[in-house]
Amino acid sequence: AGISYELALAVVRAETTYRNLMVDDGASAGYMQVQERWHTDRMDRLGVDDLMDPLGNFRVGCDFLAELLEKYELEDALTWYNGGRTGPSEYSRKVMAYLEGYKHG
Repeated sequence: AGISYELALAVVRAETTYRNLMVDDGASAGYMQVQERWHTDRMDRLGVDDLMDPLGNFRVGCDFLAELLEKYELEDALTWYNGGRTGPSEYSRKVMAYLEGYKHG
């Protein structure tokens, strides 16, 4: 999807601390906490039918993030990924800090 390994890893760390989880009463799935209700078309396009499958989860999550990065700068894309809005957020600051650590670490 054109997302760097470090950025994907930073999102996974922020979302689930590297765990394959189902949370929000089953609404958010996998390492990247993808919500099927918002991504059924994307899942169909990518051939993903199980968001708890790590490969499918990464494909959908990274594809979504790549789409957001085409529209927004990194901070806004991350805030939108997590909360459906743009602007600064605790989430985006956390992911960007993790990303910097991976780049220099």
